[in-house]
Amino acid sequence: MKVHSFPIGTGSGIVPMIIPHRKCVDFQRRNIQIKRVKRIRLVIGGDHGQGAFRLGFRVLIDTESDEGEKEVLHKTINIATVHCKKEVGAILESTVIDWVTEDLKYINENRLHLLNVNRRVVTCFESDLGTMHQEEDNLIDPIVIEQFMAGDLAWESFCLGKEAAASSWCIYCKLSPSAWSAPGHTKGEVWDIDGLQEMADSNAKGAKRLGVKRRPYFPWIPVENYILPV
Repeated sequence: MKVHSFPIGTGSGIVPMIIPHRKCVDFQRRNIQIKRVKRIRLVIGGDHGQGAFRLGFRVLIDTESDEGEKEVLHKTINIATVHCKKEVGAILESTVIDWVTEDLKYINENRLHLLNVNRRVVTCFESDLGTMHQEEDNLIDPIVIEQFMAGDLAWESFCLGKEAAASSWCIYCKLSPSAWSAPGHTKGEVWDIDGLQEMADSNAKGAKRLGVKRRPYFPWIPVENYILPV
């Protein structure tokens, strides 16, 4: 196994990626003011193909002008490539999970401030705000970055603590493989993070675990924020 990764550690590396320098230039050129930023979404995606697992994210920045004109700015960045034959949990745990979890937790726990410093858009998480020099009129209301998970089913199932269950158990509900595969089946009971954690901690065995092997890696990302691959 050969690993080529770009660790970002303790949130510090993800800050400039949220609105990178080139995007700051775009803000100035388009005359988009930071007060027009209404929403920021971070979509994390993992997928295996052609002998490697690739991890990346897309930032979606929703803006709205004073005239009500809406626009979504976006940036996609690859942050890790793990060369391996299969998307195996043990490999992901030994390569990417620790620092990805650390960064995403940091982002979840700290709101993002957008500052206008010397006519440049600068981003700063709340816990680092004390180190920034800013004027009061530079600071707008902080934004909570919404996190979503995307990628192939194997990656999404792994993140939810259901490794190797992608080909059988639904990631959204508790229906058995035979039940959800039947045409016109009744809707199953929907999973939530609390339910997955309870099942992970239970003494249930075999099929009664409904595909759950461990607690979700990112418990702050709700199940409904997992985007089903098409």
